[in-house]
Amino acid sequence: MKLLEQIRLFPKAAQGILESQYGIETAEQFYANAVRNPEGIQEALKEADVDLEQLMRVVEGYLAPDYMEQCHAPVVKRPRGVILD
Repeated sequence: MKLLEQIRLFPKAAQGILESQYGIETAEQFYANAVRNPEGIQEALKEADVDLEQLMRVVEGYLAPDYMEQCHAPVVKRPRGVILD
């Protein structure tokens, strides 16, 4: 895992908002959230005045290609529990 604070090109203002308000501390957490909920992340970063697409390109250099593919894969929900008749 790569901490956002270790990525020099990642803006400190955006990092502070993500960490303090949303608990997003790593490049992996940021990327997964940005892929699955781009509108939410953009709204969260509005006061930092940053471009989400640019931030995603910055962190992509720190992520494994298979992890990025996994983030773009559709979410599969499997039922849990036991049904008793």
